[in-house]
Amino acid sequence: MLARCLRDSGGHEETFRRFEAERRPRVERVVAYSRTISNSKAAGPVARVFRDLMLPFFLRRSASQESFAWMYRYQASL
Repeated sequence: MLARCLRDSGGHEETFRRFEAERRPRVERVVAYSRTISNSKAAGPVARVFRDLMLPFFLRRSASQESFAWMYRYQASL
């Protein structure tokens, strides 16, 4: 789309004005949709308390130094 605007326009200012005018409706729609799905994922008050109580437990079990040792301590053999 930008290439077409460059081809069809007289200068860079006009090019970017046309590009923005063509892209803005879709971009605004994508942003609005993203906001909608983001808001639907927000945890309620009970879920936030539960999450905050359980997160330290799960992090200790899954994010220890040993859990990713296979990745970080890898030694390539030549």
